[in-house]
Amino acid sequence: MQNQAQKKQYSVTVDKNVDLQKLMKLERKGIIRIYQVEVESTTKKIKDVDFPVAVLDYTRLNGSLVGSKIDERKFELIKRIIGGNNVGDTIHLYTHIRKKRYYFITEDKDILDKKSILEKKFKGLKIKTANELIGELDK
Repeated sequence: MQNQAQKKQYSVTVDKNVDLQKLMKLERKGIIRIYQVEVESTTKKIKDVDFPVAVLDYTRLNGSLVGSKIDERKFELIKRIIGGNNVGDTIHLYTHIRKKRYYFITEDKDILDKKSILEKKFKGLKIKTANELIGELDK
């Protein structure tokens, strides 16, 4: 049987609409480490904050990362998949992919409805709701 030191800790990017109380229980157990992206809104409850990829007229340039042509292509692909009007969601999801985090946790239907397409296009991407993640990891 594995002890706590031998268990893997998963990096999790959370969308603004998730139930943080549920996820923070997993973080206190050392199962996950929660990250948020400084794009739409942030909470002081989460210490780990990632800067988003810069998008003119949407993100602050002094709080963003400059992307490459590859970043631009991947960003545009996500935007086409989830909808061009979802720039904040696109920034959030792409930052998660760029940082190579393990799970992207959301309750956003625009993303969840396209989950299978996104996971096929971006190797290693795992999109879950908070309840799905808890069901998978908190056994």
